[in-house]
Formats: sequence, structure tokens, C-alpha cells
Amino acid sequence: MRGIPTANLAQATVCLGVVLIWKMLCLSEFSCFFLRFRYFLLCDVGNDWETSSVEAVRVDVINCSIV
Repeated sequence: MRGIPTANLAQATVCLGVVLIWKMLCLSEFSCFFLRFRYFLLCDVGNDWETSSVEAVRVDVINCSIV
């Protein structure tokens, strides 16, 4: 009977870790989407197409680790 609470605690800790990782991934994906969409609008509406495009790629690489 003593092993059951420890097993439940370990299982709860693993579940909490998975939930936290999932939340971090979702927030990261949402942030990347927001940045891409924002810079897409900047590129679409902005006057200097080449500069805007380069900045959009640079921001994606720095913040989202996308090559």
C-alpha cells in the first residue's frame, strides 16, 4: 500500500510536465503565427518590399528557430 501514493505522485508529476510542455509548444506556435502574420501584413502593405521580407525571415529565425 505504501507504493501506491508514490506511483500516483510520479504519474501526476509526469502528467503535469507533459501539460506544461504542451502549453509551451502551443504558445510558441501561436507566437510564431502572430509574428509571421504581422510581418506578412507589413510586407504586403509596406513601401519597401525587400527590406520587409528580410526582416520577416530574420524574426522567424531568431524567435522560432526556423531556418
